[in-house]
Amino acid sequence: MKVLFVGVTYPIETFIERLIKGLLNKNVEILIASNNQPNKNKLTHKNLKYLYLFNSKSTLSQKAYWLFTTTFFSLSTQPRNISTLLTSLFKGKRQAIEFTNKSIFKKLQWDVTYFPWNSAAIKYQFLFNFKQATIISCRGAQINIAPHNPRRHSIKKGLIETFSKASAVHCVSKAILTEATSFYLDPKKTSIIRPAINTKLFAPNQHPIQTPLKIITTGSLIWRKGYEYSLLALQLLKKEGIPFEYIIIGDGPDHQRIQFTIFDLDLGGSVQLLGNLNTNTVRDYLRKSDIFLFSSLSEGISNAILEAMACEVVVVSTDCGGTNEVIQNGINGYLTPLRDPISQFRHLKSLSQNPSLIKTLGKNARKKILESHQIENQIKSFYNLFKKHT
Repeated sequence: MKVLFVGVTYPIETFIERLIKGLLNKNVEILIASNNQPNKNKLTHKNLKYLYLFNSKSTLSQKAYWLFTTTFFSLSTQPRNISTLLTSLFKGKRQAIEFTNKSIFKKLQWDVTYFPWNSAAIKYQFLFNFKQATIISCRGAQINIAPHNPRRHSIKKGLIETFSKASAVHCVSKAILTEATSFYLDPKKTSIIRPAINTKLFAPNQHPIQTPLKIITTGSLIWRKGYEYSLLALQLLKKEGIPFEYIIIGDGPDHQRIQFTIFDLDLGGSVQLLGNLNTNTVRDYLRKSDIFLFSSLSEGISNAILEAMACEVVVVSTDCGGTNEVIQNGINGYLTPLRDPISQFRHLKSLSQNPSLIKTLGKNARKKILESHQIENQIKSFYNLFKKHT
């Protein structure tokens, strides 16, 4: 079986990399098609190949070809003034890139086309006209945020079109499936395969509950992660005189804004921004932590939550997306309403006063991951989904 992954970016997202490695171990041949060049630390395997798609940042010879085809497509519209000339040039560029990429794919052979992101399915929509089966993954923000952005109105149209053409659609949670049906996705062509992790890598390292309390969050520094609500909850914890240390692992466009918020709330002595770290280092920090604090406003199911739970770290999270399909409130973690730092504070305070509860919830959390979110089972489900459509 040969699977074409379309729209992967580099460095490859951790959960996509896990899927690729798992499929390779099942003797699946994989071709990764992207308009980004693989980085130096790219995956290597006898059954793995890379395809660099054509775009405006391509090589000099490709750009020369692009100039020729763009001119052809632009002049074919016979522009009569500057405005229509500029419009036709833009249209010509888009058509030239698509035309070139079509010619690249026509020379290849594969069994299943897989789009890890909705945006990739929309961008390379011409692949739905090829003979191969097409499968799309619905993960989170591209379903429950992007279509509602007035500056991205094409996303909504693209979702409707690609859902209608797809052979099958994978959703990471029931919540995402429900949201996707608002774009006319037929539930009969869907499969729910929830995120999963390597539970041998993400495993606990027993330690006593600490003073100060060790709290951690991992994730991109972007608005939808809701860091300001976590920081407001921690400000309340500080006012109560409860000592804590809060670590944020990740980076992103909101780095400076979050730094200013830390300063404004007088949390500088208790909060550290560590930036991006490798997987093993993230795991090591999780193992040393007592509580994982998560204030996200939108998720499918967060891989970061699963990693924390696997390390027996108690999760206090907003009830967003499919989070309640993983966390049972009060049994293996806590759920709070969105944008509610007071509720988060109350759970943090309660846990700080009850170390044995932290241990109990942490053990229940890992039990849930072992039951429902093992990477081996996820790989098997994807393999069966792809095989079904070959």
